[in-house]
Amino acid sequence: MRMKIVLISIGVILCAVGAVDFIGSFVGFDLWGEKIGITLPEILWKYSAYLEFIAGYFAFKVGMAMNDSDEISAESV
Repeated sequence: MRMKIVLISIGVILCAVGAVDFIGSFVGFDLWGEKIGITLPEILWKYSAYLEFIAGYFAFKVGMAMNDSDEISAESV
């Protein structure tokens, strides 16, 4: 159950960061450069919000698809 909650939480956080990055790009706010302090190459900067949305979506979907038996078998390995 713990891994499911972690994946869902990571997915929600990544989607929220993607939303801030996406909206910020329209209002002149550079999340990565100004707040985080990482200068992204132009190609990554241009698509960073989309990549954050995609990563968040997949983490959320994997977390939602997990059931208790999947997590128990993963922990026993």
